[in-house]
Amino acid sequence: MRSSAGEKVLLQSAVCPRRAYAWGPRRNVCRREKKAYDLHATHVARQRRMVQEMAHVKAQALAHGASEKEAEMHAAQCGQWHQRQIAMAQAQENQLRQIQREATFENCAPAETQRRIEAMRAIQKAEVEAQAEHTRAVQQTQQAAVQSGAAPEAIQQRVTQCARVMEAQWATQRTAMLEAEKTLRKSMAEAHRQRDDSETPKQVRTLLTKRVRISGLSARPELNNAIGLAKRYVAEKGRIAVAVEAPTKDGKPVEVLLKPANLTLADADDDDAPPPLDDAPPPLD
Repeated sequence: MRSSAGEKVLLQSAVCPRRAYAWGPRRNVCRREKKAYDLHATHVARQRRMVQEMAHVKAQALAHGASEKEAEMHAAQCGQWHQRQIAMAQAQENQLRQIQREATFENCAPAETQRRIEAMRAIQKAEVEAQAEHTRAVQQTQQAAVQSGAAPEAIQQRVTQCARVMEAQWATQRTAMLEAEKTLRKSMAEAHRQRDDSETPKQVRTLLTKRVRISGLSARPELNNAIGLAKRYVAEKGRIAVAVEAPTKDGKPVEVLLKPANLTLADADDDDAPPPLDDAPPPLD
């Protein structure tokens, strides 16, 4: 008896979800199966990497004359670090999908959805860098304490204190980045309202909420050819507020009021839909 097309899809997905996704007619079902398959494969790869790293750390410790108990302790610390990395990667992936769901629920334009995703990715990148700095600082503190001949209790106290300081620094940085994104979302909502308003000049409506390139400035030539985001239109001045992507030397963001004549669209595909997050690589290996 010949199997139906749907039965073939389910059979192939049980063996290889990627193959079912490639040719199956039940595309929605196959997308979910492919997503589950990819998530599982990523999780297995991360776990395999963790086990390999733990074995490598233990072998190195034994080669340097450590006892079996000390080598296992080093391997356990390596495993804990990997577990934290895995948990952070999974949390970041969930955050990106939540951002896309919220944007879809709010009926945001594709360009705004993509901007929100990129903003969250920037925060996540900063989190990874902060985590790496945290690890380096703790290791340096521990090594300095050991070299000074401190007691084990004193070493643990210094390490704990260093970890708390680094965590507090990242918490402050993260709060500032989230508040800046919250403020920008409000500004972008107003920009979308202005863009849909028929009283707003047509040239301005074309630029609002888009990434723009600055040119023709004589007062601030250093901003020429810079890329920014057209946040809102200041009607009484006839200018557009642009948030320049590249910050100043002191790290502060730059926002300037510019004439529409000094702005051109930086991306020709701003109206394209953002890529699906299901097929995007994870932000952290």
